[in-house]
Amino acid sequence: MKTLVLNQKNYQREECCTGKINYKLLPSQIILAANYLKENNKDVVFIDEQIQKVPDLNEFDIIVTWISILNGFFEDIKILKKAKEMGKKTIAVLNDPHGIELEVMQEFKFIDICIRLSEREITLNKVISHWEEKNEKLDFPGVIYRHNNILIDTGTMPFLKDLTHLKSSAGLISELPLSQYDEAFITTGRGCPMLCTFCSYPATASRKRNIPDIMEEIKIVSSEIDYYSFIDLNLYANKQWAENFLAELKNRKFNGNWVGDMRAEQASIELLTKWKEAGCRRILMGIESFDNESLIKMKKGITQDTIIKAMRNMQKVDINPITSLIVGLPWDSDETLEKTETFIKKYGITLYGTNYLVPVRGTKIYEDAKSLGLIKKDLTVHDYVNAPEYPVIPSLYLDREEIVEWGKRLQKIRFDPVYMLNYVKHNGFKPRYIKSFFGRIKNYYNA
Repeated sequence: MKTLVLNQKNYQREECCTGKINYKLLPSQIILAANYLKENNKDVVFIDEQIQKVPDLNEFDIIVTWISILNGFFEDIKILKKAKEMGKKTIAVLNDPHGIELEVMQEFKFIDICIRLSEREITLNKVISHWEEKNEKLDFPGVIYRHNNILIDTGTMPFLKDLTHLKSSAGLISELPLSQYDEAFITTGRGCPMLCTFCSYPATASRKRNIPDIMEEIKIVSSEIDYYSFIDLNLYANKQWAENFLAELKNRKFNGNWVGDMRAEQASIELLTKWKEAGCRRILMGIESFDNESLIKMKKGITQDTIIKAMRNMQKVDINPITSLIVGLPWDSDETLEKTETFIKKYGITLYGTNYLVPVRGTKIYEDAKSLGLIKKDLTVHDYVNAPEYPVIPSLYLDREEIVEWGKRLQKIRFDPVYMLNYVKHNGFKPRYIKSFFGRIKNYYNA
């Protein structure tokens, strides 16, 4: 059976990285899945609509697309509706897991199968194999599907001990016009053993790919794209693997700069120096809040002191921190958010992103919000789609409009004289900062 694996334009769809984008970004996990299918002798065509034309669906038996719940859901499912009207089999892979898979299957009957995380490529391969054998009943975990007009949920595919089955997709990547992309994702691992209450993946096993396979992909990607991010919820969760990975990066000296994810308590001078020597220029660090009580309630495992030390260490080794901040936690107030505001100003954080809380069904923070009366009835896909643009719920002390105003206020810090002074103090002055400043003004008012 001929299968189209389609990455649609305008949205990113990676583990813990979903939503609208305004630039061309080479995806990773969908490419790895397509490559896995090819290696298992499936007749597969991968198309990235960002830089390629979607072919005639009549050429295919099965249409598979990765779907962004945040922002992009209703746009992404249109292709499946069209495919079903043409008599094709349709498969949706939802990123991230928001606990709404069954609801989606109940409401949108043109979707034949919804594939659950995790190890989705294995499940997808099994589905296609069963269909090729004319077996419509699926006897393995990882799917919600229709059989005799009844929805059957087979549960979740168990975690593998590692991701060594995800071989190098360098061959498939090299078939793409890489020069047309602005940035790239490269998957190094999945899962995180930490217990953060807001996360879709708490206490999930950390699984890593084979380093040589990753290196092959970096070699191809870095030949045309000079900025790439490693997709890994906790890159350093497996210390020995991470040490070997960094050593290999240092030896290979690839072109361009890379971004990785690091926890604040890991950010020692010694480790940061290794990252810098391996080619890292920016580190994504989930801070979420600068209020100690909020950090405790979220089970972040860090404190204000931990964050300050991490920021200072990154600035000492000349690595730019990219901090992720949440606005609208159940207990957020003017007081808690003022602490975050002061933190950004004082340390001149080079790059920071503010996001409204997205309380994901099944997480501890979702249940906390329900018990506090902030969620009156279970959230649906319709709530989640607009979550990046407007808060889904209020906090105990702020209504949703006040949360929006706080989001704008934190973004405006970029124009604050105290922030700019500390920015130069911690990072030094570079002529490109002038251009960057005017770019920030443009982005702020276009948002």
